[in-house]
Amino acid sequence: MFIMIDGIDGSGKSTIMRTWQDLLEARQYQVFSLKDFWKEHGRHPEPHEIPADTFAILSAEPTYVWTGAAIREEMVQRNGRTYTGAAMADAFALDRLVLYTRVLVPAMARGMHVIQDRGVSTSLCYQSCYNNHELSMAEIAAREGNAFALTHRPDVLMLMDVTPERCMERLAARAAQKDDNAIFEYLAFQKELDACYRSTEFTALFESRGTVINRFPADQELAILEPQLRAMLSQYLTVDL
Repeated sequence: MFIMIDGIDGSGKSTIMRTWQDLLEARQYQVFSLKDFWKEHGRHPEPHEIPADTFAILSAEPTYVWTGAAIREEMVQRNGRTYTGAAMADAFALDRLVLYTRVLVPAMARGMHVIQDRGVSTSLCYQSCYNNHELSMAEIAAREGNAFALTHRPDVLMLMDVTPERCMERLAARAAQKDDNAIFEYLAFQKELDACYRSTEFTALFESRGTVINRFPADQELAILEPQLRAMLSQYLTVDL
């Protein structure tokens, strides 16, 4: 199974990733965190570095290495430097192509599940809204890395259903703990993104390829949502949690 979690900034994606990791590890399932590996080694793992008994790989986009590091540390920061929509789309697509080619597709071929925070779904919305809509969704989807990712589309796309206003409240509350200053985190842009994630064009790109879209109501506290998240993961991965 390939599960992708997406949504606007502050919608709870990282919280759900942590919750699912804790649930799997509590039941002694072998989990391999790409984020931890990236931060320790500064590169993608080689196949032999992912244990053969790995049950699930936890992934994220953009990655934290190579092109992904340039995206996170430079391109999406409020630093006075602006990159075109084409440059942004190309960088994300290249980061994605390398991640899928080197890690995700081979891992799934070995029978490992993948749970990922953001992905091609993010590019389709963020980059079609970026820089006064410089690129259309179709133009973004056609880039090599994005086309490859859509060929290897997620089985389940879990979209966080939270209002932009609620997400901005969350972002403001955690501002002191965040180590980034992303260019996307303002209300007007988040409203555009929210509309994009709900659009027929976006939905069709995935459902036409067989992806199941689950719009998850994530505006409540984790203690209330945890039983639903436990049941959902048990169903998707066919495990007893």
